[in-house]
Amino acid sequence: MITIHEHLIDPTRKLFNTKGYFYYAWVIPYGILVAIIGIFYFKFIFCLPRKTLTLYIISAVVFITGAIGMETLSSMEVYTNGSNNNFNFYLIITIEELLEMIGAIIFCYANLDYITKNFNLTIFQFSKM
Repeated sequence: MITIHEHLIDPTRKLFNTKGYFYYAWVIPYGILVAIIGIFYFKFIFCLPRKTLTLYIISAVVFITGAIGMETLSSMEVYTNGSNNNFNFYLIITIEELLEMIGAIIFCYANLDYITKNFNLTIFQFSKM
């Protein structure tokens, strides 16, 4: 519903004169924003239990690899070959979305695991019939 990053492509592309891997220029301000957020949450992240910390880091790496990493690959593909009927482009964006969803799933699992272990709650309970 909200496509903020698509609205940043043209102004950022004009500002930095980007081509190729940065044809979708929104990755520049978003990459900077991710780095700034990472700096602010650095202390918090390393106060978490080891398992939660590991899962958070894995989820972030997987999500960012999809969101920014695969986006730069799709940028180059669109820049060189266009996006109409381009199998490589569709393959890249499918992998991009898959990585983003896997990262989100790992993050949700990390949170549910943390809640159940630290607040003595049962999230799911199956009863025998």
